[in-house]
Formats: sequence, structure tokens, C-alpha cells
Amino acid sequence: MNRASSTEENRPIPKKSIARGFNSYIKVTMDDAIFQDLHGLISQISDCWRDVLKSEQEAFDGMESQLNANESRTESIKQKPRDHHQMGQQRTSYELVIKQRSFRSLHMTFFFCGTVLDQMTYEQLSLWNTSIRQLIQNKGFLNSKCTLKFQSLAVFPPHRENLIVALFRASSNLDELYQELCNLAVKKKEICNSNQGACAVDTCGHHDLYDAEYEFPHLRDLIESNKHFQQTKRNRVRCNHMLSSDDGFTPWIAHVTLGNLTGASKEEVKTLKQWLKDIDTVDVNAGGRISTSQLKIPRALQSEIRVRGLSLGGPLPRNVELDWDFPLHKNAH
Repeated sequence: MNRASSTEENRPIPKKSIARGFNSYIKVTMDDAIFQDLHGLISQISDCWRDVLKSEQEAFDGMESQLNANESRTESIKQKPRDHHQMGQQRTSYELVIKQRSFRSLHMTFFFCGTVLDQMTYEQLSLWNTSIRQLIQNKGFLNSKCTLKFQSLAVFPPHRENLIVALFRASSNLDELYQELCNLAVKKKEICNSNQGACAVDTCGHHDLYDAEYEFPHLRDLIESNKHFQQTKRNRVRCNHMLSSDDGFTPWIAHVTLGNLTGASKEEVKTLKQWLKDIDTVDVNAGGRISTSQLKIPRALQSEIRVRGLSLGGPLPRNVELDWDFPLHKNAH
């Protein structure tokens, strides 16, 4: 394992850092079968939505045919011309397209890292990696019952409404793990007294009078700049109505993005949101959720989902060889 050079450590953020493929994130790991079911679910949604559009078109065509027939019968009678503008208002011209994500791209982000990992030094990355592992073990998260429960399908996020996602309810200890990870990211360095005065000391015992105040200044800046913590705080307030929790509060929004919405008007998004909301009829005897649109929620998504651990997704830090898998169970692979 070689230490990254100072040039590599201080490399600038790539110009296209806002693209999904340039961002790193700590993700929740679970059985692949869950993601396979989710991928099958978005395929169902796309097909069912096309049926909705077809029904709307047929209904409009029928209305137009009936109106034309009525006009033909009264053609000899002087009457007010048909109000085409009013008819146009009655019809919703659906242009909304659901572009489903590929199976390989499905994931659940736990902690968003953006591009800052490539700005961190080797020592910082190594300490961050080790600290996460120690956090899981020392705070009682190892072998704890961290679970997820499928909650609903929704248009997301509330302030943009350009995605369709599967929302989950996280167990309380998974929420706690997220908060501990945020606390770790903004952790201050320990301060010691020396003959030269107060100085910052890292866990390796290195003294540096001009060192930053925080263990992970780039992660701290990421959280404080609203790219992670504050935006999540804003979203969770707007998303509380989507989630059913005992206290109406969740410190993170557990979700998997299933697809993108393109070409949608506000009215179309409203229709889609209502359609997704209606997919909530439970057939106890059949053991599955079935909506009037015959959209079936897979059985695996109706049971409690075991979280296997955390892992780093997206681009890995360059020139640093570290194990970025953090199992929550000793027998997890």
C-alpha cells in the first residue's frame, strides 16, 4: 500500500462532479434478491403506466367521437360552435415517460460522500475507514438487528419530483448508526498541551500546529454545506407524510431510486402520485399487495429485510487500497 502523493491528495474536484457516476457514497448492502424484485417492480410500473395512458387516450377518443356524433345530428340547427379550448382543457395530454434504472445501478445511499474522498489525504482516508469499522463494533451495531421494511412507492424528492422511488422504514438502530456516522464526519481533533502550546493531535500521534481543527475537514464541510446533512433534514420534514414512524421523524430517508421521470407536467406528476398512492390494497388471503392496476408487490418486499452491512459505492478513492466493506454481522460476506 503506497501513500498518495501530495499532488494526488490535493487534486481538484472533477468538473463533472455533479454527475451520478462521479459521486461516491456509503450504501446499505442487502441480498441481491431485493434489488432484483425492485427492478421487476419498476418494470411493472412502466407497463402499468402505459396502460393508464392508453385508457386515458381511449376515454378521450370516445368523448370526441360522441361529441362529433351529437354535432352531426344537430347540424341543421343553428348553434354555438364547439368550444375546442374547453375540450382541450378536459383532456390531459400525457407526455410523462418513466425511464427505469438498470439493475446494476440500483442501490440505497446511506451517507453521501460526493467527490470529497479524492480530496482527502491517505491518513484521513485510512482513519475514516478504521473509525467506521470501530464505530460499528464499539457502539453495539455489530450483530444488531438492523432492518428495513418496504413502505411505499413515491415521486421524489418533494422539491423536484423527477424520480420514482421505493421508500423504506428503517429500524431505530439503523437510524442511530446514520447519526453516529454524521457525528464521526464532523468530529474535532483532540487537543493536547505541549511546550509549544496547544496543538492538534491525530490518532497516529502526529503534531501539526497548522493542521485543521477537524479530523475530516472535507467531510465536515460537505455536511455543513447542505449537500448532505441539512438537505436530508429539509427532505425528511417534507417526506414525513410518506413514512409511517412512531414519532413522525426519521434522520434519513431510506429509499432506492427506481426510475427517472421525463417530459412531465405538474398535472401529470399529480396524476402519477395519486396512482402510486392508490397501490395500497392488501389481499391478506393471497399474501400480497394487489392494486386495481394489478401491480403486484413481490413477497420479499413485504417481509422484514435484513441489512447485511455498509459498503462504499461509486468511484473508489484513487491510489488508496482499503477494504470498504463494513459488515454488520460476523458471518456476513
